[in-house]
Amino acid sequence: MSFDATAAAISARTLAPFRKRLNSTALTALLLAATATGASADGRYFMAPLVPGGPMQMTDDLEKAAASWVTTEFTDTGVLSKLLAQYAYAFGARGQGARIGVMDGGLWTGHDEFTRQKIENIHSEGKFEITLHNAGGKPFAKAGDSFSVDGLWYGPTDLVPLMDRHPQFTAGTILARRNGTGSHGIAFDSTIYVAQSGELIYKDEQGSLDNNVIEAKEKDPELFRQSMQELVKAGAQVILLEMQLLPKPRNADTQGWFVDLMRQYAGGKGGTLLTAMEDAAKAGVVHVVAAGNYNPDTPWIAAALPVFRPELEKSWIAVVEDETKSNPCGPARFFCIAGYSNIYAPTTEADEYDIYTGTSGASAVTAASMGVLLSRYPYLQATAVRDILLTTAKDIGDPGVDAKTGWGLIDLKKSMSGPAQFLGRFEANLPAGLSDTWSNAISQDVLSQRRQEDSKEISDWDKKKEERGWQSGVTEAQTKINLVKDFGGSRLVAAEDLIKAVLKLTPPGTSISALGQLISAQEVLKADPIATGIWKGFTAKYTKWSSSKTALADYTSFRASAEGANNVIIDAILSDRVVADTMENEITQTRINAHPRPTMPA
Repeated sequence: MSFDATAAAISARTLAPFRKRLNSTALTALLLAATATGASADGRYFMAPLVPGGPMQMTDDLEKAAASWVTTEFTDTGVLSKLLAQYAYAFGARGQGARIGVMDGGLWTGHDEFTRQKIENIHSEGKFEITLHNAGGKPFAKAGDSFSVDGLWYGPTDLVPLMDRHPQFTAGTILARRNGTGSHGIAFDSTIYVAQSGELIYKDEQGSLDNNVIEAKEKDPELFRQSMQELVKAGAQVILLEMQLLPKPRNADTQGWFVDLMRQYAGGKGGTLLTAMEDAAKAGVVHVVAAGNYNPDTPWIAAALPVFRPELEKSWIAVVEDETKSNPCGPARFFCIAGYSNIYAPTTEADEYDIYTGTSGASAVTAASMGVLLSRYPYLQATAVRDILLTTAKDIGDPGVDAKTGWGLIDLKKSMSGPAQFLGRFEANLPAGLSDTWSNAISQDVLSQRRQEDSKEISDWDKKKEERGWQSGVTEAQTKINLVKDFGGSRLVAAEDLIKAVLKLTPPGTSISALGQLISAQEVLKADPIATGIWKGFTAKYTKWSSSKTALADYTSFRASAEGANNVIIDAILSDRVVADTMENEITQTRINAHPRPTMPA
């Protein structure tokens, strides 16, 4: 039995009545053959052209068609066979018609792989919001100075004087030319729009951005906003970016994942950077955002923003990689996917290639995969195509959507057969008289998983509000009561253990390993508000130690003194704690009020 979707709006809430007819059935949509060009003869699937760019023959044999796309160039690219991209190409989905925005550090199009490819420059103008510095620490552009920059890199006289491999890798992963040599892009027939993010404008830490809490690495907020706006104006359906905002998410074992992400969000909420991303999402763009590398408990806030703004979730894909150095999906797991890395891609010489790794590579793979799916489903909005990408991913790790890899690994073969779950309202707007077949079985496994997790989060939050006395909001009096309790129980013992762990490693000496251990211990200490409060008072009095023995002795003396007494420290940190508790209460309550997510129609 087929389900007429000519003007259909399929709701996850109405899924159950249609389950029997949707499982392994056809869903009317757009005839794929109508979207492909240069095809001849009869058949459902596209054979690779005998000459790159030449006409394509048709066949009814899917395996034969898929095999025709597997060339030496295809295999050398590395990631294409893992994605099962040959099946997408057999379906006629090569990225044609897809518009992919790339926010990066300036693309040089002189590489052979970019010859005759569809690459559009995005020009951005405005005034710098912050003062930028060169690698030597000297300012070369002051806040208020005008900028006029292109997304393409033309030479050392550019605002970005150095050509970087990163944008070369990114663009090559998406649309390197299919020409029989080197490598070719995943969505090699797509169009990319390249905008300047400000990457590599300078090489040292910059000053405060949106306020005194949040900073960004190598990006001017106003330049970023202008570039984002221009990408939206150009018609980008997907925007690929990575953005690191400080404070960096730590291994927050003491307080859990929410503390670090909350600090990042609260610092940047309403600021130029995150607002630019929000505005693009509201315009229908899907953001593909790298989760970051090197294994803290959480992704960066730019990847996890819908944790705090649930209404943006339908427009977000957080990306981890399939290797070990990636940050996990964590709280972003329900809109997170694992992209493959180790991509053979063009670099900064006209005929040279290298291996592209990390979540930067994985997110480029994901954006390119979105391009392939946009060409497979040109009648769907980018947000609906995002749902297909997620729900057809190959489940790895723990069953269901998990905190490490989210939905799992991208599977372009399965994604050719429509969604595997409905996550919310799903609209297919079709031209009259055209059809397509969706044949994936439809389940509601993740919807059920999410309802259970949401219910537990609501229950846990109700308990915490009762324990902390927050039922009617946060007050200074109640905060002080809570601090007194904390300083009189196991949390104080744990906090002091964290401080002593740092002091035992102080000073670290010349060993890189010892220095790394000290830094790790300091990061854990900073994640604990009690330890941080005591540490602040202690280091205000004692600043240098000749050995860990003297450091521990000084700490013992400090805690025995009047200025190291619990009540003195409580009074010193009370105002900061009120601010932190208020922030946690308001932000968490907003999340809780949004459950269940995403919002379902009646």
